[in-house]
Amino acid sequence: MIARWFVVGSAVLVGGLIALLVIVRRDTDTAVAIAPPSDAAVVVVVAREPVQHAAAPDAARDASERDLALETLRASGVGDESWTGQATTLLDSFATAGVSISDRACFIGGCAATFMFASDREYGMRAAQFVETDAYRAWTGGKRFTSPERRADGRIAVTLLLYRPD
Repeated sequence: MIARWFVVGSAVLVGGLIALLVIVRRDTDTAVAIAPPSDAAVVVVVAREPVQHAAAPDAARDASERDLALETLRASGVGDESWTGQATTLLDSFATAGVSISDRACFIGGCAATFMFASDREYGMRAAQFVETDAYRAWTGGKRFTSPERRADGRIAVTLLLYRPD
């Protein structure tokens, strides 16, 4: 009886591992989109379909989304508060090897920085890893990634906003 359960359990385990391997080995781009902050949680959606690269009108829309988000944050006024050190450390931790950071600044309403990635795939992979870190999860304020912007040279620009943790 135990031998039968062992054989059935082993077959189920092997089948599950094969299915997982097939899913992981699919040769598609992975994109990560992170919803705007809410009181409940940050939502991460990982798409398994090939990424459709944005046309020029979408790039302009994405840039205006980033500009509006930063303008709103800047309007809160320049600030250096007890939590800004933690926010800048968290922003800096997203700029790993090969990822550049620019326009990092803190305001009364929160901190933000813009990151440049080599490709959609790199952004998707690094963002998915970053949102799983203890430091990201520990941030008690709102968190928001702007929509990825494809630059003329193919690189991807994304701005991360960390809202004040009140």
